[in-house]
Amino acid sequence: AGAQSDSASFKPGTYEGSAKGFGGDVTATVVVGDTGIESVELNGSGETPELGGAAMSTLQAEILKGQTVEVDSVSGATITSGAVKEAVSKALSAARGEEVEEETTEAVQAAADGLFNPGTYTAEVRGMNPMTITVTFEADTIADIQVEHEETAGIGEPVVGSMTEAILEGQGLAIDTVSGATLTSNAMLDGVAECARQAGADVDALKAKP
Repeated sequence: AGAQSDSASFKPGTYEGSAKGFGGDVTATVVVGDTGIESVELNGSGETPELGGAAMSTLQAEILKGQTVEVDSVSGATITSGAVKEAVSKALSAARGEEVEEETTEAVQAAADGLFNPGTYTAEVRGMNPMTITVTFEADTIADIQVEHEETAGIGEPVVGSMTEAILEGQGLAIDTVSGATLTSNAMLDGVAECARQAGADVDALKAKP
């Protein structure tokens, strides 16, 4: 558990932290007592209910049980998971009287020249089944998207192709999910968004791009 669960270093009280999730800010309200973390309340109204919302419930229980933010991310909701852990970390840092840095987990360098740091990035997500999304970026372009998946033929499988085409054509993430295949659709958007974040992109801008 390490220093994160060292309750002796906490000053009892209620503390808040926030971080960027998949659909907006994720806010953590953490109550710390003499014995450690007493409660964790998470709010991320912009997160996808099936993925991000479920992940927040899982992580809330795991953090409280383990008394630490060092818990496994939830497959298929890597961005939400990272935001939850970062938000709770900020709250716990405040409880320890530490200066809270804006970026505490998996800091990436913003793209210097252009929209992306050129390169190939990979994200593990979950639709109906686990998926591996690999995205290649040039400075101002989403150049290529490769998806390893086992989605259902006739349902999720065609969505992988159509979402890939739509993202490449639109060069953004403001793409409608496909009716009847929301898990696959959201996993595609989540995976490409995570790759873009790794490439130093402004993910919120990509989601708003027409």
